[in-house]
Amino acid sequence: MFGLDHTDNEFLTVMVVGLSFLFVALTKLQQRVRLNKSGVATEGVVIRVEREGHRKPCYYPVVRFLTPQ
Repeated sequence: MFGLDHTDNEFLTVMVVGLSFLFVALTKLQQRVRLNKSGVATEGVVIRVEREGHRKPCYYPVVRFLTPQ
């Protein structure tokens, strides 16, 4: 259509993939900065560790948060 050869197509593909990764990385960085800026620190106690999944298990803590009374 525009007279692009094979190397031009490879270059454009690499650029699109690279820019996509850059966009995702900047989005995740923005989320982390927003969490650090507006997040609230709290204290809690891990009461147990749960396991989810069989072939590739994922472990996560169950936390009981302490409330001042």
